[in-house]
Amino acid sequence: MVQSYSGIGLFIVFTLISLLAVYMAQNYRSEVPLLNGRYMYSRTAISLGFMLISFCLLWGLAAFRYEVGVDWASYLVGYNRINSLNDIGGYYEIGYGFLNFVCKKLFNNFQAVIIISSVLTGGFLWKTMYRDADSLPIALLGLIAANLYTMSFTVIRQFIAIAIISFSIPYIAQKKLGKFLLIFLLAISFHYTAAIFIMIYYFCNQKSNRLITWKNVIFVIGVVFVLVNLNAILDSVIGIATSLRDNYTSYASMNTLGKNIKEVIMLIPVPAYALIYRNKLIELNPNNRVYIWMSIFMIIMKFIGLTAVNFSRLYYYFIISMPILFSYAGKVTKKAYRFFMIFAVVAYSILSIANIIEYQAFDFLPYISIFNR
Repeated sequence: MVQSYSGIGLFIVFTLISLLAVYMAQNYRSEVPLLNGRYMYSRTAISLGFMLISFCLLWGLAAFRYEVGVDWASYLVGYNRINSLNDIGGYYEIGYGFLNFVCKKLFNNFQAVIIISSVLTGGFLWKTMYRDADSLPIALLGLIAANLYTMSFTVIRQFIAIAIISFSIPYIAQKKLGKFLLIFLLAISFHYTAAIFIMIYYFCNQKSNRLITWKNVIFVIGVVFVLVNLNAILDSVIGIATSLRDNYTSYASMNTLGKNIKEVIMLIPVPAYALIYRNKLIELNPNNRVYIWMSIFMIIMKFIGLTAVNFSRLYYYFIISMPILFSYAGKVTKKAYRFFMIFAVVAYSILSIANIIEYQAFDFLPYISIFNR
Protein backbone atom coordinates (compact mmCIF):
# COMPACT_ATOMS: atom_id res chain seq x y z
CA MET A 1 0.00 0.00 0.00
CA VAL A 2 1.34 3.43 -0.94
CA GLN A 3 1.34 5.65 2.14
CA SER A 4 0.44 9.33 1.79
CA TYR A 5 2.52 11.55 4.04
CA SER A 6 0.34 14.60 3.47
CA GLY A 7 0.39 16.66 6.64
CA ILE A 8 3.75 15.44 7.95
CA GLY A 9 5.14 18.98 7.70
CA LEU A 10 2.30 20.19 9.89
CA PHE A 11 3.18 17.63 12.57
CA ILE A 12 6.86 18.54 12.47
CA VAL A 13 6.22 22.29 12.80
CA PHE A 14 3.64 21.91 15.58
CA THR A 15 5.88 19.48 17.46
CA LEU A 16 8.93 21.75 17.25
CA ILE A 17 6.97 24.79 18.49
CA SER A 18 5.44 22.67 21.24
CA LEU A 19 8.93 21.55 22.29
CA LEU A 20 9.99 25.20 22.44
CA ALA A 21 6.94 25.99 24.60
CA VAL A 22 7.69 23.24 27.13
CA TYR A 23 11.33 24.36 27.19
CA MET A 24 10.10 27.79 28.26
CA ALA A 25 7.74 26.16 30.79
CA GLN A 26 10.75 24.31 32.17
CA ASN A 27 12.69 27.55 32.62
CA TYR A 28 9.86 29.27 34.47
CA ARG A 29 9.08 26.59 37.03
CA SER A 30 11.23 26.81 40.14
CA GLU A 31 12.60 24.07 42.37
CA VAL A 32 11.51 23.96 46.01
CA PRO A 33 13.96 22.03 48.25
CA LEU A 34 12.59 19.20 50.41
CA LEU A 35 14.18 16.89 52.96
CA ASN A 36 17.06 14.52 52.12
CA GLY A 37 18.21 16.64 49.20
CA ARG A 38 14.98 16.10 47.22
CA TYR A 39 12.97 18.85 45.64
CA MET A 40 9.66 19.54 43.99
CA TYR A 41 8.64 21.98 41.29
CA SER A 42 6.46 24.95 42.12
CA ARG A 43 3.84 26.07 39.65
CA THR A 44 4.04 29.55 38.23
CA ALA A 45 1.55 31.31 36.00
CA ILE A 46 4.13 31.78 33.24
CA SER A 47 5.19 28.13 33.35
CA LEU A 48 1.60 26.90 33.20
CA GLY A 49 0.93 29.34 30.39
CA PHE A 50 3.66 27.84 28.22
CA MET A 51 2.39 24.34 29.04
CA LEU A 52 -1.05 25.45 27.86
CA ILE A 53 0.46 26.71 24.59
CA SER A 54 2.16 23.35 24.09
CA PHE A 55 -1.10 21.53 24.86
CA CYS A 56 -3.19 23.67 22.49
CA LEU A 57 -0.75 23.21 19.62
CA LEU A 58 -0.56 19.41 19.59
CA TRP A 59 -3.99 18.53 20.90
CA GLY A 60 -5.66 21.21 18.83
CA LEU A 61 -4.18 19.41 15.84
CA ALA A 62 -5.76 16.21 17.14
CA ALA A 63 -9.10 17.79 18.07
CA PHE A 64 -9.76 19.37 14.68
CA ARG A 65 -8.81 16.38 12.52
CA TYR A 66 -11.36 15.05 10.07
CA GLU A 67 -11.59 11.39 9.01
CA VAL A 68 -8.07 10.81 10.32
CA GLY A 69 -7.31 7.44 11.93
CA VAL A 70 -8.25 3.96 10.78
CA ASP A 71 -11.06 3.65 13.37
CA TRP A 72 -12.79 6.93 12.48
CA ALA A 73 -15.58 5.24 10.51
CA SER A 74 -16.32 2.66 13.23
CA TYR A 75 -16.53 5.36 15.91
CA LEU A 76 -18.91 7.31 13.68
CA VAL A 77 -21.13 4.23 13.37
CA GLY A 78 -21.21 3.92 17.16
CA TYR A 79 -22.08 7.60 17.54
CA ASN A 80 -24.99 7.27 15.11
CA ARG A 81 -26.39 4.28 17.05
CA ILE A 82 -26.56 6.12 20.38
CA ASN A 83 -29.83 8.03 20.42
CA SER A 84 -31.07 7.61 24.00
CA LEU A 85 -29.81 6.79 27.47
CA ASN A 86 -30.81 3.18 26.88
CA ASP A 87 -28.23 3.00 24.07
CA ILE A 88 -25.28 4.14 26.21
CA GLY A 89 -24.21 0.64 27.22
CA GLY A 90 -25.25 -0.96 23.97
CA TYR A 91 -22.20 -0.22 21.86
CA TYR A 92 -19.44 1.21 24.05
CA GLU A 93 -18.37 1.19 27.68
CA ILE A 94 -20.67 3.39 29.71
CA GLY A 95 -18.31 6.39 30.04
CA TYR A 96 -17.60 6.74 26.34
CA GLY A 97 -21.20 5.90 25.49
CA PHE A 98 -22.38 8.71 27.74
CA LEU A 99 -19.91 11.12 26.11
CA ASN A 100 -21.37 10.27 22.70
CA PHE A 101 -24.92 10.73 24.00
CA VAL A 102 -24.17 14.14 25.51
CA CYS A 103 -22.38 15.35 22.36
CA LYS A 104 -25.30 14.24 20.19
CA LYS A 105 -27.87 16.01 22.37
CA LEU A 106 -25.86 19.22 22.87
CA PHE A 107 -24.07 19.59 19.53
CA ASN A 108 -25.55 16.98 17.17
CA ASN A 109 -22.09 16.67 15.63
CA PHE A 110 -19.63 13.78 15.81
CA GLN A 111 -16.76 16.27 15.69
CA ALA A 112 -17.65 17.27 19.26
CA VAL A 113 -16.79 13.72 20.38
CA ILE A 114 -13.38 13.99 18.69
CA ILE A 115 -12.67 17.39 20.24
CA ILE A 116 -13.64 16.38 23.78
CA SER A 117 -11.81 13.04 23.46
CA SER A 118 -8.63 14.88 22.43
CA VAL A 119 -8.96 17.41 25.25
CA LEU A 120 -9.45 14.63 27.83
CA THR A 121 -6.53 12.54 26.55
CA GLY A 122 -4.15 15.47 26.18
CA GLY A 123 -5.24 17.14 29.41
CA PHE A 124 -4.52 14.14 31.62
CA LEU A 125 -1.25 13.31 29.84
CA TRP A 126 0.02 16.90 30.02
CA LYS A 127 -0.95 17.06 33.70
CA THR A 128 0.98 13.84 34.38
CA MET A 129 4.00 15.10 32.44
CA TYR A 130 4.05 18.47 34.19
CA ARG A 131 3.61 16.85 37.60
CA ASP A 132 6.20 14.07 37.40
CA ALA A 133 8.73 14.83 34.65
CA ASP A 134 12.05 16.50 35.36
CA SER A 135 13.02 17.73 31.88
CA LEU A 136 9.80 18.69 30.12
CA PRO A 137 11.31 18.79 26.58
CA ILE A 138 12.71 15.25 26.97
CA ALA A 139 9.39 14.10 28.45
CA LEU A 140 7.42 15.55 25.54
CA LEU A 141 9.78 14.04 22.98
CA GLY A 142 9.51 10.72 24.82
CA LEU A 143 5.72 10.92 24.97
CA ILE A 144 5.54 11.24 21.19
CA ALA A 145 8.17 8.52 20.79
CA ALA A 146 6.10 6.22 23.02
CA ASN A 147 3.26 6.62 20.48
CA LEU A 148 0.97 8.08 23.13
CA TYR A 149 0.12 10.98 20.83
CA THR A 150 -0.32 9.70 17.29
CA MET A 151 -1.87 6.36 18.30
CA SER A 152 -4.61 8.25 20.16
CA PHE A 153 -5.91 9.39 16.76
CA THR A 154 -7.08 5.83 16.14
CA VAL A 155 -7.54 4.06 19.49
CA ILE A 156 -9.66 6.81 21.03
CA ARG A 157 -11.41 5.03 23.91
CA GLN A 158 -8.39 3.15 25.19
CA PHE A 159 -6.16 6.21 25.09
CA ILE A 160 -8.65 8.25 27.11
CA ALA A 161 -8.51 5.42 29.67
CA ILE A 162 -4.69 5.40 29.55
CA ALA A 163 -4.53 9.15 30.11
CA ILE A 164 -7.01 9.01 33.00
CA ILE A 165 -5.25 6.13 34.76
CA SER A 166 -1.93 8.03 34.61
CA PHE A 167 -3.54 10.58 36.95
CA SER A 168 -3.63 7.91 39.67
CA ILE A 169 0.17 7.49 39.97
CA PRO A 170 0.63 9.66 43.12
CA TYR A 171 -2.23 7.87 44.87
CA ILE A 172 -0.56 4.53 44.19
CA ALA A 173 2.74 5.82 45.57
CA GLN A 174 0.97 7.21 48.65
CA LYS A 175 -1.18 4.06 49.14
CA LYS A 176 -4.42 6.03 48.88
CA LEU A 177 -6.66 3.19 47.73
CA GLY A 178 -9.92 5.14 47.74
CA LYS A 179 -8.71 7.90 45.41
CA PHE A 180 -6.97 5.34 43.20
CA LEU A 181 -10.18 3.32 42.85
CA LEU A 182 -12.21 6.39 41.83
CA ILE A 183 -9.79 7.15 38.99
CA PHE A 184 -9.49 3.44 38.17
CA LEU A 185 -13.27 3.05 37.77
CA LEU A 186 -13.48 6.19 35.64
CA ALA A 187 -10.78 4.79 33.33
CA ILE A 188 -12.60 1.46 33.03
CA SER A 189 -15.77 3.31 32.03
CA PHE A 190 -13.94 4.37 28.85
CA HIS A 191 -12.16 1.07 28.12
CA TYR A 192 -12.52 -2.11 30.15
CA THR A 193 -8.89 -3.15 29.52
CA ALA A 194 -7.82 -0.49 32.05
CA ALA A 195 -8.55 -3.22 34.63
CA ILE A 196 -5.02 -4.48 33.95
CA PHE A 197 -3.68 -1.50 35.92
CA ILE A 198 -4.84 -3.01 39.22
CA MET A 199 -1.62 -5.04 39.07
CA ILE A 200 0.42 -1.86 39.44
CA TYR A 201 -1.32 -0.91 42.69
CA TYR A 202 -0.86 -4.45 43.99
CA PHE A 203 2.86 -4.72 43.21
CA CYS A 204 3.74 -1.20 44.29
CA ASN A 205 2.14 -1.60 47.69
CA GLN A 206 3.30 -4.99 48.88
CA LYS A 207 5.84 -5.27 51.67
CA SER A 208 8.34 -7.37 49.73
CA ASN A 209 10.27 -5.95 46.76
CA ARG A 210 10.61 -9.41 45.24
CA LEU A 211 8.94 -9.70 41.85
CA ILE A 212 8.59 -13.47 41.58
CA THR A 213 6.68 -15.05 44.48
CA TRP A 214 3.84 -17.57 44.49
CA LYS A 215 1.47 -14.86 45.66
CA ASN A 216 2.47 -12.56 42.79
CA VAL A 217 2.29 -15.30 40.17
CA ILE A 218 -1.20 -16.34 41.30
CA PHE A 219 -2.34 -12.70 41.29
CA VAL A 220 -1.11 -12.07 37.73
CA ILE A 221 -2.67 -15.33 36.49
CA GLY A 222 -5.94 -14.29 38.13
CA VAL A 223 -5.98 -10.87 36.46
CA VAL A 224 -5.13 -12.38 33.07
CA PHE A 225 -7.84 -15.03 33.51
CA VAL A 226 -10.44 -12.36 34.24
CA LEU A 227 -9.49 -10.32 31.18
CA VAL A 228 -9.42 -13.34 28.85
CA ASN A 229 -12.81 -14.52 30.08
CA LEU A 230 -14.37 -11.10 30.38
CA ASN A 231 -17.00 -12.11 27.82
CA ALA A 232 -18.53 -14.71 30.12
CA ILE A 233 -18.18 -12.49 33.18
CA LEU A 234 -19.79 -9.41 31.66
CA ASP A 235 -22.28 -10.86 29.16
CA SER A 236 -24.94 -11.12 31.84
CA VAL A 237 -24.50 -7.42 32.70
CA ILE A 238 -23.44 -5.75 29.44
CA GLY A 239 -24.40 -7.37 26.15
CA ILE A 240 -21.56 -5.84 24.20
CA ALA A 241 -18.63 -7.66 25.82
CA THR A 242 -18.25 -10.16 22.99
CA SER A 243 -18.33 -7.59 20.20
CA LEU A 244 -15.85 -5.35 22.05
CA ARG A 245 -13.23 -8.06 22.40
CA ASP A 246 -13.85 -9.53 18.94
CA ASN A 247 -13.36 -6.11 17.35
CA TYR A 248 -10.20 -5.61 19.40
CA THR A 249 -8.86 -9.04 18.40
CA SER A 250 -9.60 -8.39 14.72
CA TYR A 251 -7.83 -5.04 14.83
CA ALA A 252 -4.81 -6.31 16.74
CA SER A 253 -4.40 -9.31 14.42
CA MET A 254 -3.53 -6.94 11.57
CA ASN A 255 -0.15 -6.39 13.19
CA THR A 256 2.69 -8.46 11.77
CA LEU A 257 4.86 -10.59 14.02
CA GLY A 258 8.03 -9.03 12.62
CA LYS A 259 6.84 -5.53 13.45
CA ASN A 260 5.90 -6.55 17.00
CA ILE A 261 9.25 -8.24 17.60
CA LYS A 262 11.00 -5.05 16.50
CA GLU A 263 8.84 -3.06 18.93
CA VAL A 264 9.80 -5.41 21.78
CA ILE A 265 13.49 -4.90 21.01
CA MET A 266 12.95 -1.15 20.89
CA LEU A 267 11.31 -1.18 24.35
CA ILE A 268 13.97 -3.24 26.17
CA PRO A 269 16.19 -0.18 26.96
CA VAL A 270 13.36 1.37 29.02
CA PRO A 271 13.15 -1.19 31.88
CA ALA A 272 16.93 -1.70 31.63
CA TYR A 273 17.50 2.03 32.27
CA ALA A 274 14.85 2.03 35.03
CA LEU A 275 16.41 -0.89 36.90
CA ILE A 276 20.01 0.32 36.53
CA TYR A 277 19.18 3.73 37.97
CA ARG A 278 16.34 2.57 40.23
CA ASN A 279 17.63 4.01 43.51
CA LYS A 280 18.54 7.39 42.05
CA LEU A 281 15.21 7.70 40.22
CA ILE A 282 13.24 6.99 43.40
CA GLU A 283 15.41 9.43 45.34
CA LEU A 284 14.63 12.17 42.81
CA ASN A 285 10.88 11.49 42.82
CA PRO A 286 9.05 8.88 44.97
CA ASN A 287 6.46 8.50 42.19
CA ASN A 288 9.21 6.97 40.06
CA ARG A 289 8.88 3.77 42.07
CA VAL A 290 5.50 3.31 40.40
CA TYR A 291 6.90 4.15 36.96
CA ILE A 292 9.70 1.59 37.40
CA TRP A 293 7.14 -1.14 38.04
CA MET A 294 5.19 0.12 35.02
CA SER A 295 8.27 -0.19 32.81
CA ILE A 296 8.63 -3.83 33.88
CA PHE A 297 5.01 -4.65 33.12
CA MET A 298 5.25 -2.75 29.85
CA ILE A 299 7.82 -5.17 28.47
CA ILE A 300 6.04 -8.21 29.98
CA MET A 301 2.74 -7.30 28.32
CA LYS A 302 4.50 -6.58 25.03
CA PHE A 303 6.10 -10.03 25.11
CA ILE A 304 2.74 -11.68 25.85
CA GLY A 305 1.18 -9.69 23.01
CA LEU A 306 3.51 -11.35 20.48
CA THR A 307 1.33 -14.47 20.52
CA ALA A 308 -1.86 -13.37 22.33
CA VAL A 309 -3.45 -10.64 20.22
CA ASN A 310 -5.93 -9.81 23.01
CA PHE A 311 -2.98 -8.38 24.93
CA SER A 312 -1.09 -6.68 22.10
CA ARG A 313 -2.21 -3.17 23.07
CA LEU A 314 -2.29 -3.53 26.85
CA TYR A 315 1.33 -2.43 27.16
CA TYR A 316 0.20 1.11 26.34
CA TYR A 317 -1.18 1.42 29.90
CA PHE A 318 2.39 1.28 31.18
CA ILE A 319 4.37 3.04 28.46
CA ILE A 320 4.04 6.55 29.90
CA SER A 321 6.78 5.34 32.24
CA MET A 322 9.19 5.84 29.35
CA PRO A 323 8.95 9.64 28.90
CA ILE A 324 8.74 10.26 32.66
CA LEU A 325 11.76 8.12 33.61
CA PHE A 326 13.82 9.32 30.63
CA SER A 327 13.20 12.93 31.69
CA TYR A 328 15.57 12.31 34.64
CA ALA A 329 18.45 11.29 32.33
CA GLY A 330 20.36 14.46 33.17
CA LYS A 331 20.35 13.76 36.91
CA VAL A 332 20.84 10.00 37.30
CA THR A 333 24.51 9.92 36.30
CA LYS A 334 27.66 11.76 37.26
CA LYS A 335 28.11 15.20 35.74
CA ALA A 336 30.84 13.99 33.38
CA TYR A 337 28.45 11.50 31.73
CA ARG A 338 25.25 13.57 31.63
CA PHE A 339 25.70 14.82 28.08
CA PHE A 340 26.10 11.29 26.76
CA MET A 341 23.08 10.02 28.70
CA ILE A 342 20.87 12.85 27.44
CA PHE A 343 22.18 12.35 23.91
CA ALA A 344 21.37 8.63 24.11
CA VAL A 345 17.82 9.28 25.34
CA VAL A 346 17.12 11.92 22.67
CA ALA A 347 18.61 9.72 19.93
CA TYR A 348 16.50 6.78 21.14
CA SER A 349 13.36 8.94 21.09
CA ILE A 350 14.04 10.21 17.56
CA LEU A 351 14.66 6.65 16.38
CA SER A 352 11.37 5.55 17.96
CA ILE A 353 9.49 8.40 16.24
CA ALA A 354 11.02 7.38 12.90
CA ASN A 355 9.86 3.82 13.57
CA ILE A 356 6.31 5.07 14.22
CA ILE A 357 6.26 7.01 10.97
CA GLU A 358 7.57 4.00 9.07
CA TYR A 359 5.09 1.47 10.43
CA GLN A 360 2.08 3.40 11.71
CA ALA A 361 1.78 6.57 9.67
CA PHE A 362 -1.67 5.39 8.58
CA ASP A 363 -2.91 6.12 12.14
CA PHE A 364 -2.55 9.87 11.66
CA LEU A 365 -1.66 10.48 7.98
CA PRO A 366 -2.76 11.88 5.64
CA TYR A 367 -3.88 14.65 7.94
CA ILE A 368 -7.05 16.58 7.08
CA SER A 369 -8.56 19.24 9.33
CA ILE A 370 -12.19 20.29 9.57
CA PHE A 371 -11.11 23.61 8.08
CA ASN A 372 -9.87 22.21 4.76
CA ARG A 373 -12.01 19.09 4.24
